[in-house]
Amino acid sequence: ALGSCTNDVAALRKAMAAANANGGGVVYFPNTATNAYYVLVGDPATDVNLTNIDPNHYAIFNITSNNVTFRFARGVTLRVVSSHLYQTNAGGGAIPGQTALFWFGNQVTIMENFQLDGEYPTLSFELASPAAYFTGDNSANGFLLQSGKTKRAHWKRFYVTGFPQGGLIDGYTSGSDQLTDAIYEDMRVLEYGSGGDDLWFYTYGNTTFLRCWFITSRKSSHGVYSGSAKPGVKVKDCYFSGQDESAALNNKFGIQVYQTSGTDPIREWEITGNLFYNVRNAIWIEHVGGYNARNIVIKNNRFIRSGSTATGTGIQAQFPRDCDFSNNYFQTLVTGISVISSGPGTYTHVDSNDFLDCTTAISTYLSNSSISNNHYNRTSIASTGATRFSIQGARNRIIANDITDGGSSAGSPIGMIVNGAGNTVSKNVVYATASQGYSIIFQVISTEGEFSYNYINHTGSAYSDISGDGILVAGNRSNKLITVAGTGSVFSKAVNNELWGSAQIRLTGKVQAIGNTITGGWETITGAFAGSGNITSSAALDSIAVTTSGTYVPHVGVYSAFFITANGNLTISTPTNPTGGQRVVVVVLQDGVGGRTVSFSSDWVVSGAVTTTANTRSTWNFVYDSAVSKFIQTAPLLTGF
Repeated sequence: ALGSCTNDVAALRKAMAAANANGGGVVYFPNTATNAYYVLVGDPATDVNLTNIDPNHYAIFNITSNNVTFRFARGVTLRVVSSHLYQTNAGGGAIPGQTALFWFGNQVTIMENFQLDGEYPTLSFELASPAAYFTGDNSANGFLLQSGKTKRAHWKRFYVTGFPQGGLIDGYTSGSDQLTDAIYEDMRVLEYGSGGDDLWFYTYGNTTFLRCWFITSRKSSHGVYSGSAKPGVKVKDCYFSGQDESAALNNKFGIQVYQTSGTDPIREWEITGNLFYNVRNAIWIEHVGGYNARNIVIKNNRFIRSGSTATGTGIQAQFPRDCDFSNNYFQTLVTGISVISSGPGTYTHVDSNDFLDCTTAISTYLSNSSISNNHYNRTSIASTGATRFSIQGARNRIIANDITDGGSSAGSPIGMIVNGAGNTVSKNVVYATASQGYSIIFQVISTEGEFSYNYINHTGSAYSDISGDGILVAGNRSNKLITVAGTGSVFSKAVNNELWGSAQIRLTGKVQAIGNTITGGWETITGAFAGSGNITSSAALDSIAVTTSGTYVPHVGVYSAFFITANGNLTISTPTNPTGGQRVVVVVLQDGVGGRTVSFSSDWVVSGAVTTTANTRSTWNFVYDSAVSKFIQTAPLLTGF
């Protein structure tokens, strides 16, 4: 039986020794009158209450046998009071060392079936004077260390508070992976961290399962950290809070999977159903050597920052391959999902996420991936100069995303940027108010890609800019200018687009326009080819009406009928983009003054005398003969009506 005296370390060790001697057993903490057990420890170099495991590693409880269970009755408190975090050398300087409450495992024997089993006891760490404490040492005074060859460890139902560091779960022995089938569930981890490079849960192990944790930090510290490519780790239904009180320590994360060496990919992590509340940077996945993070699933999580200023990142990954970042919710972050790499990730899903009041929803370098059914809504936060969706890489499917942008914001952000070959940008919706002040709504740069069936409704002065070699721009609906630039040797096509209100379309370069409905007319046309069936507000079919004088250049690549009101002497010059057999009608109306001369350049073969009477017309019909590169008049000139 364990008493409730001031310092129970001797009794606790006696029970521990008995369990070890029997090859296993239960060390039981009953509910006494005071409900509390105390362990007082000081300098590891001199304190008999600490066991030296190996140089600079110490423990209060050293478990050396299999099948050992620490079982705590309801309401029990185990309070560790420490005056030192690590020993000092002869010169008085610090020697970093790990001092654990529970030390489980060694570097030789396989240890199995260790359990911490409680009915929510409180395990607390407090600092007594003298205070060799606030040093930034990240490996001092942990809650538990599992080291070496360990299997089937199980923690469940604890309140743990005040420890600078939590569990170091390495399972690493001479290059072999030995930690397997570990479960850590229903833990309440409060007020950990010392302000240095500290953390709560540090795993090098495989098949580790964290479930139903409540993790809140008083300092800027990691919640869960993995320093190697260990597969099969699951973090489910946990709560992370407060890892960012010190903004200067901006490289801290709720969960970080960070491999520093080797060629094995980070793989097979599942992070699902968690809440990250006021965590400056929630999840970071990176292999420093540039290798893939494979089969990482981050789904159904919530990433929330309180307040009105966007801060931090939800998910940040490098070189994801065959990963799934879907069905998450992001609120008031600078960036929701960020894929950063010198070469893109591949075969990854970024689907069905919701972003509220984030500066940027998605910023990715991906190829052969899907970015689909994501929703962005900004109501109030400032977001100067940001891009809502930025997708770099080739052959991605960017489908059915929607961007709703309200409220005022400076800096002329961009709705969506897509840059890379063979991308499909389809069925996306952008709605923005005038106060949003977009500079560009869509900016798509692609070779042999597609921009189709997107919907744009923007009350400000913005436009969409689509450019590439052989890009298809089809079936889009917009109330703002769309520019289509054919930049290479293969025709791009603008087909069956509908622009309403005062919206126009601008064609430059190698572009063919077919079957578009453009109520605002063609904004500018340079070097493009119209094709057929385009409808504008000025005529039923492929026509344009202008009032002009001087030299007029008809763009026969777009229009087949030209209604020109001459308000001065007029010369019809060399036409743009003619094709063999093309028929063209030219109608010139004298203005109310009349007396305007009309002449044609040598590219036209004409006959007949034009009328110069005010408010009367002259009409010519032509066909283009490509053998002589001329438009030849096919009917007598009609005048005087």
